[in-house]
Amino acid sequence: LLRKAVEIARKNPGVKNETLASTLVAMGNSLLMQMKLPEAEPIFREALELTRHADLETLQPETVQMLLASVLQKEGRLAEAEPVLAAALVGLKTHLGPDNPSVGYAQMGLSNLLMAQGKLNEAETQFRDAMAILRKSLGPEHPTVAMVGTNLAMILMQSGRLQEAEERCRETLALQKKVLGPEHAMTQQTEGLLRLLLDMQRKSTEAEKISTASSEAKNPEQEEIAAANKKAELAVSAMARSKFAEAEAALREALPVFEKAFGRTRQDVIGVRILLARALLQNDKPAEAAQAAGELLTDCRSVFGNQSSY
Repeated sequence: LLRKAVEIARKNPGVKNETLASTLVAMGNSLLMQMKLPEAEPIFREALELTRHADLETLQPETVQMLLASVLQKEGRLAEAEPVLAAALVGLKTHLGPDNPSVGYAQMGLSNLLMAQGKLNEAETQFRDAMAILRKSLGPEHPTVAMVGTNLAMILMQSGRLQEAEERCRETLALQKKVLGPEHAMTQQTEGLLRLLLDMQRKSTEAEKISTASSEAKNPEQEEIAAANKKAELAVSAMARSKFAEAEAALREALPVFEKAFGRTRQDVIGVRILLARALLQNDKPAEAAQAAGELLTDCRSVFGNQSSY
């Protein structure tokens, strides 16, 4: 249907650029979710050209730039994705203001992209700026602030600044235990990173203490999350085999676990929610699919803003 809508809009000179651009973005999103990346890229580039050369009211260039950067990044074309995401960041700051959380999320994404390319000094600068925005806009003890804090420790570790990385890791771990709880998956990951940093500095006694405390602690939530991950993997496999009823059942079991552990707007949870909406649609449940998609859209707008790629 989206392909037909795009074809009609392209052939009809009376169709507004905004309508065509929005339809292209919807089609590109559909292709992106299906990981049809070579098809999605030219669609987003066409939409981006329309946003650049027309004064559109509801669709800004940075929205399309973030989607295009996502395609390039998933294809491993990191050097090409970097300037696209950087341009999107400039646009977000212009339209939303420098302290909007969407700016912080985009800057965090740029930091991760730079780190993946080994540009550690630039990644550190972007990360610190992003964290300052998120702390100011969301609060210093917001779950998002707690969850992403480990990234700086990883940047410092890769830079060989192990003592600084350890200090940052301890600070983040203390915040995560307070905000997320000691059994949260992210808290457990940060504990693992701290043990690694201690081992790298030959502080084996301290590392053993953390390992002992961690192994003695009961962790039912971790087991529940592991089971939910398996359900999600089964759902992805079922979707690929067009077993949509099987996928829907697995996703309905997994999603509440993920939402309880990580919240409703973490990137991987958003992915599971999108999969469920798609499964509902394929199972001839358009009303439920529309409700699921509508709730997701509302959540993303409230957390990330209207111009976010989410």
